[in-house]
Amino acid sequence: MIPIDPREATLIFTKWQKERTYIFCKGTCWGWEVFLKGYIIEATSEKVILEAKESAGVMGVQMVMNDQQWYYAEPREMSPELRPDLTEEGLSRSSLSVALPARSAKLVFCELPAEPS
Repeated sequence: MIPIDPREATLIFTKWQKERTYIFCKGTCWGWEVFLKGYIIEATSEKVILEAKESAGVMGVQMVMNDQQWYYAEPREMSPELRPDLTEEGLSRSSLSVALPARSAKLVFCELPAEPS
């Protein structure tokens, strides 16, 4: 995984939003476990919002916290318990993760090949 800054993470989220890329998000955050599949509906330098499939809910992430660290990787580089089950093609797509060390939180966002029918 390669450390990146929030500006670079925002560019990837913006690309995913423009291309309406199907996204998988998994992780732990402030004692909550998160598992969500959907689409980026907002990507700015201040926040990113992921909307669940069929508008079943949304989740927002602040992009400007002082103690966060963003990483870029292909899903094949991630530990298997953090990534979704993917085909060989899916393992070479992009993913982002954010770590909030002071809060012991980590979220992973993976680009999925396509939304299942």
